[in-house]
Amino acid sequence: MRMILGAGVETRLDVIAHSMGSQILLRTLDAIRPMFDRRFGGDNEGKVRFGQVIFAAPDVAEPVFRRKVLQLRQFADRVTVYASANDGALDFSGWLRGVSRAGAVGANGRPMTVENIHVIDITGKVIPRYLVTRYFSSTHSAFAFDKQVLQDIHAILEEGAYSDKAARRTPNLRALISGHPNKFIPGDCSELKTGHVTWWKMQVERVPAGAKAGAKDETGYPPGCPAEAAAASPAPR
Repeated sequence: MRMILGAGVETRLDVIAHSMGSQILLRTLDAIRPMFDRRFGGDNEGKVRFGQVIFAAPDVAEPVFRRKVLQLRQFADRVTVYASANDGALDFSGWLRGVSRAGAVGANGRPMTVENIHVIDITGKVIPRYLVTRYFSSTHSAFAFDKQVLQDIHAILEEGAYSDKAARRTPNLRALISGHPNKFIPGDCSELKTGHVTWWKMQVERVPAGAKAGAKDETGYPPGCPAEAAAASPAPR
């Protein structure tokens, strides 16, 4: 990164940080912050700015991540965090260090949320904590193995390269434009009433008990969150 910055030309970087790599990215920002530009668009000659910053299963203490990602947000077009309730590696890390990790989803079913950061819960079907597969499967690397997550990362990077306006779209708007309006739903449907959605769930097929293979429930949405409202859910302020 220092070599890129040393070139002295306008640069916009897209960065994907996974697990403990998130700690390295946040520490690096502290060291080279004067070289970054806060401005979005315009003449940023000789400065560098982040375009799309994606944190996949960040293994960072939640309080530390909250504080530092707000600083990072000033230098990025959009910051996205993928979290999961099935991440056994983050379960163990949180237990070992005594503090919840930023990429984990709490026992209350909610991930960490930060103002103006796009937090997406990619859990899908929850794997019980007592199952060994939770700790020895690819759940910690869903960004590399889950087709839906990979497609969304591709869409994020593609939007960032397309235009400044597209670079800041919310998950629901991104899905709507791509022709998949039901891909994301508000994590907390009650937030639709306030017009301030703080996190999203990546929607997966849910099959009712006794249904034939391939069948879906009536809406695919949790109770109290109609499909029409979810598809039109507002952006975070």
